[in-house]
Amino acid sequence: MPADLPPLLVDRYDAARLLAICPRTIDAMIRDGRLPAVHFGRAVRIKLSELHAFIDGPKCAGNCATVPDENSQEKLRLLASNAETEGTSR
Repeated sequence: MPADLPPLLVDRYDAARLLAICPRTIDAMIRDGRLPAVHFGRAVRIKLSELHAFIDGPKCAGNCATVPDENSQEKLRLLASNAETEGTSR
């Protein structure tokens, strides 16, 4: 795989870091269906496209975990780019 491609999936720690929230909040969002996830046995991964969709989604129509600002999409792109260059392996 070429090194210049961004990752398609991130773990819950990277997803939490990208959204500037706690990993437990990511777990709750996955559990209650607000954030779709891919399960590989016990491993849970979140598609970057799902994080983008979450940010672009409806703005707080009731019980919202977060209300992203207008710069969130660009911040997510920059953080994902940094995660790619730093390597996200644990």
